[in-house]
Amino acid sequence: MALKWLEGFESGGASDAALRIYLARKYVTQLTSAVLTTTGRFGGYACKLRNVGSNYFQINLTSTQTLVVGFAFNAAAFADDKSIIEFRDAGTVQVKLETAPDGNLRILRGTTALGTTSLLGLKKNSWYYIEVKVKIDNSTGTYEVRVGGTDVLSDTGVDTQMTGNATADQVRFCGEIISDWSVDDIYVLDTTGALNNDFLGNVRIGMIVPNGDTVDEDFTPQGAGNNFDEVNDGVTTDDDATYNESSTATDKDLFDYTALTNIPTIQGVQILTEARETDATDYSLKSIAKSGGTEDADAGQALSSDYTIISRVVEDDPDSGNLWLLAEINAATFGYEAV
Repeated sequence: MALKWLEGFESGGASDAALRIYLARKYVTQLTSAVLTTTGRFGGYACKLRNVGSNYFQINLTSTQTLVVGFAFNAAAFADDKSIIEFRDAGTVQVKLETAPDGNLRILRGTTALGTTSLLGLKKNSWYYIEVKVKIDNSTGTYEVRVGGTDVLSDTGVDTQMTGNATADQVRFCGEIISDWSVDDIYVLDTTGALNNDFLGNVRIGMIVPNGDTVDEDFTPQGAGNNFDEVNDGVTTDDDATYNESSTATDKDLFDYTALTNIPTIQGVQILTEARETDATDYSLKSIAKSGGTEDADAGQALSSDYTIISRVVEDDPDSGNLWLLAEINAATFGYEAV
């Protein structure tokens, strides 16, 4: 699987406090009250990071030599030497993208500049879609930065490796810009596999929520009534007010979801399930996508006694093995299973 991560902040909520809770439950983070929700580039929500307390959120991955990251970017001001994103190996920066004066961008290995755009002229308070592809290596490293699909900075045969490993296992979004900057519509992929293995171009990430039960409704609802009513919080998080509960392995809930319209290409689906353990028994939770007669589940992810967000990317329709089509995703069901 090449597609590793998606983020549109739509389920982060309409309040600053809700967004910070969402980030803390899904990511490795350092957050202060200066992390704010804001309007996304096509409506909905985005995340605003401010230069207070070195705020960040970080995506942890398996060690990979080549990664591609795309994201929408909007800066209130530009300053020199302020990180936007960092490709890290176990906490050490291998390569990072930072701002330069006058709306330019710079690529660095650690603290050594590898290249800076010339006359890029990004405007303040404007949304741009930026993509960064980095191969980590001491001698055959490469990088390419695209803005709006155009290569604005690239090189090959360069040293992009700071540690003893020619890999990165963390992508960190940093709050170091001198003024506010906002991020939206993030994807992360590697270059393996037959699907989603290179630049995706400008992407938009939306949210669908459960709107109906199916024959698979094994968990016991604990508040609103129907199983789907317990978990269709959307942009709100009510924790123990409404939830489904089970203590039986192999119990599962699968839900119908709100329909999508007018989407020509679907690169993948990310299933998010907010869950916790309520007793001393160790459980994990599988994330399930069911399309046609094919049900596809991961191996399961461990739960905590605190709420965490279990995340799984499903980049292809499990029934066809190809990228999702609109009709297929609208007919599919998604959910979880206790392990």
